[in-house]
Amino acid sequence: MKKRFFAIAIVLVLSLSLFPIIPTAAADNTTPGNAIQLQFGSVATGQLGFTGPDGVMDTEFWYYVDIPGNGNLSITSTASGGLSQLVQLYASDASTRMAPGNFTTARSIESALQAGRYYIRIYRYSASGSFTLTATFASEQQPPHNITATALPADGGSVSGGGTHIQGTTVTLTATPNSDWTFIGWYEGSTRVSTNATFTFSATANRTLQAQFVQSVGQQPQEDAPPANIPDTIQNPHSAWATPELQRAIELNLIPQSLLQPSIDYRDPITRAEFAAVSVRVFESLSGTGAIPAVNNPFTDTSDAEVLKAYNVGITTGTSATTFSPGTLLNREQAATMLTRVFKRVSLQGWTIQADSQFTLPFTRPAPFGDDAQISDWAKDSVYFMAANGIIQGVGSNMFAPRAATSAQQAAGYATATREQALAIAVRMVENLG
Repeated sequence: MKKRFFAIAIVLVLSLSLFPIIPTAAADNTTPGNAIQLQFGSVATGQLGFTGPDGVMDTEFWYYVDIPGNGNLSITSTASGGLSQLVQLYASDASTRMAPGNFTTARSIESALQAGRYYIRIYRYSASGSFTLTATFASEQQPPHNITATALPADGGSVSGGGTHIQGTTVTLTATPNSDWTFIGWYEGSTRVSTNATFTFSATANRTLQAQFVQSVGQQPQEDAPPANIPDTIQNPHSAWATPELQRAIELNLIPQSLLQPSIDYRDPITRAEFAAVSVRVFESLSGTGAIPAVNNPFTDTSDAEVLKAYNVGITTGTSATTFSPGTLLNREQAATMLTRVFKRVSLQGWTIQADSQFTLPFTRPAPFGDDAQISDWAKDSVYFMAANGIIQGVGSNMFAPRAATSAQQAAGYATATREQALAIAVRMVENLG
């Protein structure tokens, strides 16, 4: 009798060993409140339809999965020993059923879900036996985005944080200037998107950004510095009244290379390109930093580096979206406007030429000039700001002569500024507003 009992015990142990069982009943995960987490890729096992030590038949078990983001959840269950089970997927409230499925062998429940917690119920439909339960998750994330970050110029500093970033993740770019260089902003094309050296944003698309750096005026590259053999007095043709003004312009480093050539006659009218270069020198003097050219040249009629510096700083937008008209003679209202923009860029934090209408310069507006009606609307504030600060005065008889209004005036060179006049007002700009 003892031998027969011993043999039966061996058979029972061997049959149970074929089905590894996690003692889920011991965890009492028979209700949603006691659900056990089902890790992705792991296998939960158990038995349904058997009476436990408490005398109660196990008819269902509950599990939960945490979905990290949008994607596809696949639940697979197998049964053995004749068990027929039902697997159901519930929302986070554990009562809203989302994806039912009846099966006796292997079958999957696949559902596209959003991030959150979901509950899985497996319970006995008929008979009894063992079961396995697994869950896998496939993310529906978008392809990663390429964030390109570079330093301009390359020897101005270094950048970090670029590379491949997953959709929706946080990108942090950091710009670090080298010695004697200053960081001026992160640019996307010609648009400055941040003035913070550490720029943080969410990855939603491919982006190409440049950290722009400038040198202090005292550290300008050699090709931008005035020649070392400048004479004590200006040798180029010029008016007698302009001698001290031109000498002071040299001392303040306000004369660009283009106006230091021996062929230059300072009594001739100044062109738009030449005055752009003068304006850049004024900006560098007032701000204490060097200007750098725009990376993307919007103009089809010039590639002059000084013009592109003026455009990048916000001194000019050109005569159209694609032209600068570099050889066109500058008129007086244009000169007033360009220099006023220099002052705004230096003194008004956050100012850009695109947001100009949102900023107001604090000054007492002088009495109107007699030809006020001839001053373009876009130039009036600049003209009177220059006049109020003694930088650009009228031409006599309370007239400003802002621009040539007739073909006869254009032919006569009316309202133009000479090179020596332009350098004189540049000196006044630095001395009166610096």
